[in-house]
Parts: sequence; C-alpha cells; structure tokens
Amino acid sequence: MSRPTYTATQAASKLSIQKKSLYAYVSRGLVRAYDGPGRTRLYDAADVDDLLRKKHDRASPRQVAKK
Repeated sequence: MSRPTYTATQAASKLSIQKKSLYAYVSRGLVRAYDGPGRTRLYDAADVDDLLRKKHDRASPRQVAKK
C-alpha cells in the first residue's frame, strides 16, 4: 500500500513550522513517519493536512462556529 507522503522540508513548510517541531509532532503521535529511500523519512500527507486544517480552524474560530 502506497500512501501519499511529504518530505520533512515539504511537511514543515506546509505547516509553517521548523523541522524540529515536525519531529516533535511525530514523537507525540500526531504525524506518522515512514522510512524513505536511503536514510530519509517521509511524513504521512493525510496527517499533515489534518494538522493544517486544525491549525486553520484554531486561527478562525468564527468559521468553525458557522459549520
């Protein structure tokens, strides 16, 4: 099964965070990480996108209240 993934740079950029924060999210179980080619790690795109949605919802609570 092949899941959509982001590199660490892509995931951190998408979330507007530093890579060290991304690694903290992984250690807390908020984002799943997979072994990539060589020594790289890949980050679950659905987890990153879900965090981005939650971050956006916290930034605009009125929009969430309208749902």
